[in-house]
Amino acid sequence: MILSDDINQCQTLISETLESGIELSISSDTRNFKNENCFLSLYGENFDSINFLEDVIQKGAKFILLEKREQNKEAIEKLVTTYQEISFVLFTNIFEAILELGKIRSLRFQREGGKVIGITGSNGKTTNKEMLKHLLSFQDESKVHATKGNLNNQIGVPLTLFAIEEDHEVAIVEMGTNFPGEIESLVNCAQPQYGFITNIGYAHTEFLVDLEGVFKEKTALYRGIEEREDGIFVINSSDDYLKRLEGAKNTLSLSNDDYNLFKNETLLGEHQVTNMAMCLKLALVLFPQEKDKIVEKAENYKPPGMNRGEVRSFKEALVYLDAYNANPSSMRASLNSFCAYLMSHSLLVKDAVAILGDMNELGEKGPFLHKEIGTYLSELGFESAIFVGRYSKNYAEGFAAESRLFEDSKALKQWVGEDKISQKVWFIKGSRSLQLESILDING
Repeated sequence: MILSDDINQCQTLISETLESGIELSISSDTRNFKNENCFLSLYGENFDSINFLEDVIQKGAKFILLEKREQNKEAIEKLVTTYQEISFVLFTNIFEAILELGKIRSLRFQREGGKVIGITGSNGKTTNKEMLKHLLSFQDESKVHATKGNLNNQIGVPLTLFAIEEDHEVAIVEMGTNFPGEIESLVNCAQPQYGFITNIGYAHTEFLVDLEGVFKEKTALYRGIEEREDGIFVINSSDDYLKRLEGAKNTLSLSNDDYNLFKNETLLGEHQVTNMAMCLKLALVLFPQEKDKIVEKAENYKPPGMNRGEVRSFKEALVYLDAYNANPSSMRASLNSFCAYLMSHSLLVKDAVAILGDMNELGEKGPFLHKEIGTYLSELGFESAIFVGRYSKNYAEGFAAESRLFEDSKALKQWVGEDKISQKVWFIKGSRSLQLESILDING
């Protein structure tokens, strides 16, 4: 059976499948396709999963969603002729189609009593997602569904929604952006009732231009929630840009009372405490009758590793590793957390070394923003620094003391392997592409 170029027909197929007792499970990964019965065939510049459809059919796929293109016309005709028992659903634009199908799934989940939460921001999205998931698992972790990893784009968000299961009561959907308009399309797909923006900072300004552009893009989540009668949006009142939203319909602002609800000494720095306060405020909106349990979860929370503000030992050094990603606001926040950690352990900033890699996707402001962070290092009291990547010279221009520069992590790794760093406390942070954590795997 072939249904072509009609989202309503696809919805009918899915509805009929569900009503017949078959739960539709969707995957887009040919390598890890296991128990799913529906395969989402995607393509890009260097790949086209249509080349592997026979494999997933052999593994049990009964439904195939794909885009009809001139390049794959013959392949589709061959598949349809060979596998007549398979339902092939063809679209003019598969990427627009899965966003619409994600919307259908989200609204059905909400009609059945489910709650959908949207999270975006310049940095801290994944951290907040994990915090909120922890708080909402006060009763049973299996009832809370959340974005896996950083599947927060126009493919990841619908895949997250497709993965909602019958036992789930809450779905936490992380939303990221690279281009103007992306958050709006993700909000339209997920249809969140609740949510918050972590902060507004220099991230992806290569395309969003400046902080006003970032604010306009990120607040698409706020606008989507504000339009709903049942929407609740939590405002990070400590952010100068987000404070503009205070007093609007369906909004709740952080107050001192929210910070005083819990104590957690494992949270490093003011920004992590603010993250927890926002998550706690929203969790209590959803389940006010469970206040004691949720507050207890907040106080027992321990930040996971994932190279996000992780403290570990390496040889004789103490290493504060935050190499998952980087932009100017997250770099400042992480440096502040590191300094707070040093103070709480009676250690001095001047005795530590900062190892900083490039902050990517900043556009023409890149050199200036790296120089600013170099200056900020000096203001914090650092007297030793190592800079890695194409912006290393810009970092060094702003740094008052001497620094050592490396072209990439490979060169730095070799130097570190020769025990060249005398400091016993290290701070490491840079964009994911540099893989700065690799320097700690000298034998790898």
